[in-house]
This record gives sequence, C-alpha cells and structure tokens, in this order.
Amino acid sequence: MHPAPPPTEETPPTYPPDPTSTPASQSEAPLVVTVAVADNYFAPGNVLIRRGGTVVWNFVGTSAHDVTGAGFASGLLNEGSFSWTFTAPGTFDYRCTIHPQMIGRATVR
Repeated sequence: MHPAPPPTEETPPTYPPDPTSTPASQSEAPLVVTVAVADNYFAPGNVLIRRGGTVVWNFVGTSAHDVTGAGFASGLLNEGSFSWTFTAPGTFDYRCTIHPQMIGRATVR
C-alpha cells in the first residue's frame, strides 16, 4: 500500500473516524470492548459498544487506579480486571478518582 499524498487545498486531510461520532447501528457496535488501565491513562480512551454490551477494564499499570462512572465503581486495583454491562444507550464518562487526568468515555448504541 502506498502512502496517501500530502493534503492540498483540493484534497483536505483525512482523519480516522472517532468511534463516538461515527454513525453505527446497534448491530455494528461490538458486544465486548477491552480497555487497558495503564499508568495514568485508559487505552483506548473512547469506546463504542452495543446496548447490553460489556466494557472490561484490565489493570496493567504498576500504580493503583480505579474506574468510576455514573452507577459503577471498581475500587482501587493494581491488577486484575473490572467489567460493567451497559443496559441503556447513551454516553457514559468515567475516570480514575485518584488521577484526574485519567478520563474515558463509553458510547452505547
């Protein structure tokens, strides 16, 4: 595959789609999404999931973190995993309560 030519006025730059803004039917969104909880970040930070689907957060960093959102909280962990099943569509923000720069979002379709 050849790299794309540099953008010009006639060809504006293209960016990969953001899963939180890409239209998708419920059947196109995944049923299970895995997020790494690393040292001071979530990877990926934004996920798209089907209603009734589950996000699994795997704690892989060396420091303790938590995953806290509206209606769910993992408690502090530095290993293992935490999962949450989203039963309603919407946008759900979550964060690590001890590291304020650690924020994430699950969009449920």
